[in-house]
Amino acid sequence: MQIFAKRLVMFFSFAFFSLIIAGCANQYGNPQVATPAIGAATGAAIGAMLNKHNRWQGAVIGGLIGGAAGYAIGAVEQRAINQAVAANKPVVYRRNTKNGGWQQVEATPESTYYNPSKHTTCHKVRTRIIENGVVKQDKIKEVCEGEKKTNEY
Repeated sequence: MQIFAKRLVMFFSFAFFSLIIAGCANQYGNPQVATPAIGAATGAAIGAMLNKHNRWQGAVIGGLIGGAAGYAIGAVEQRAINQAVAANKPVVYRRNTKNGGWQQVEATPESTYYNPSKHTTCHKVRTRIIENGVVKQDKIKEVCEGEKKTNEY
C-alpha cells in the first residue's frame, strides 16, 4: 500500500508540474512555442512514471520525445494557419500513423477585421487537431499583420 501511495503522489506531482508548464507556454498563443512545451511536460511526466529504476532518466527521455512530437504538430499547425490566412480558405493536413490511425490538422478562416488605431489587419482562424476521428484541440487563433504609416519608431 505504501508503494501505491508513493506512486500516486509522484504522479500528481508530475501532473501538476506539467499543467504549470503547459499553462505558461500557452500564454504566447504560438503553436510552435506552446505545443512543444506541452508535449515535453507530458512526456516527462509519463517517462518518469514508466521508468521505475531511474525516474529522472525517464523524465528526460520522455521530455525529449514529447517535445519533438509537440514541435512537429505545432509546426504543421502554424503552417496551416499561415496558408489559410494567405488563401482565405480552409487548409487541411492529414497523415497516417504507424499504428493504423490518422491525425489531421485543420485551419479555417473565420473573420477579418481592421484596427485603425494600430494599423493592423487581423484574421481569426479556427484550428482543430483531430486524431482517429476524435477532436483533441479546437481553438480560434488571431493572426495580425501590421502596416507602417509613418517614418518614426
